[in-house]
Amino acid sequence: MLHEYFESLKTDISALKGGAKSIRAISERFMANRGTQKSWIEALMTPDQLEIFYRIQALMCIIEGYSNHVMNVVGKDLMPDYEKIARRFAQRQSKKGRGDQIFARLTGLDVKLEQYRLGEEFIDAIVAKRGREVGLVLWSGPEAMPTMEELKAPDRWLARVRP
Repeated sequence: MLHEYFESLKTDISALKGGAKSIRAISERFMANRGTQKSWIEALMTPDQLEIFYRIQALMCIIEGYSNHVMNVVGKDLMPDYEKIARRFAQRQSKKGRGDQIFARLTGLDVKLEQYRLGEEFIDAIVAKRGREVGLVLWSGPEAMPTMEELKAPDRWLARVRP
């Protein structure tokens, strides 16, 4: 996916070498997309780049969410106070000040934290419905990876890969 994504960027990189006219075209794309995309980086992307970007983002959600899920399961087994520690950590995360929120938005950290949350909620949901073994289906091949839409609706993924 990374190879595909970088290949798709070659056109834009070549265009930037074309001077003001090419930069204007990219700027116009940004202006046209800025109201329809969540972030400034997405507004710069072509539809093909966005499609690849969302697949990479979904994969990152799964990797991060799966690791959080496993950490929570193992943590509960190994540490008697794990639930209390996890609850305090969640409370601390929810009490971010305005400065922290702005910093997270500017650096993209908010997107990373959203990936953790979305991925973990997805894994928790599919495991709760079908057991731990269904989590292993994710690693069976690229066709088993959920889309961003399926991450938000785990039942759709389950219906597709485990009807």
